[in-house]
Amino acid sequence: MPANDSTYISPETRVSGSLSGDVDVTVAGQLDGEVNLTATLTITEQGRVDGTLVADEIVVHGTLTGTVRAKRAHLSPSARVTADLDVGDRKSTRLNSSHESHL
Repeated sequence: MPANDSTYISPETRVSGSLSGDVDVTVAGQLDGEVNLTATLTITEQGRVDGTLVADEIVVHGTLTGTVRAKRAHLSPSARVTADLDVGDRKSTRLNSSHESHL
C-alpha cells in the first residue's frame, strides 16, 4: 500500500466496533471500540476515542478514554486523557491529563 494512504473519520461520523490496519488513522469524529494499528492514530481537538487502543504511535489533541498500548505517544495541550497507558518502556501508567506530554 502506498505510504500516503490514510483513513479519516469526519466530525459528523461515529464509528463503533473494531478497527485494524496498517495505515494512519485520523479521528475528528467519535470512535468507540477496539483499535489495532501498525501505524499512527491521531485524535483531532474535536475527536473522541473510547476503548482499547493498540498502535505504533498515538497523537492526542482531543479526548481519549480507555486502555492504550503504543510505542510512542504525544499529548498536546488540548488533550483530555483518562487512560491506562503502556507506552514504550512505561508500563501500567494511569493518566488523567489535560496538559502537554511526550511519552
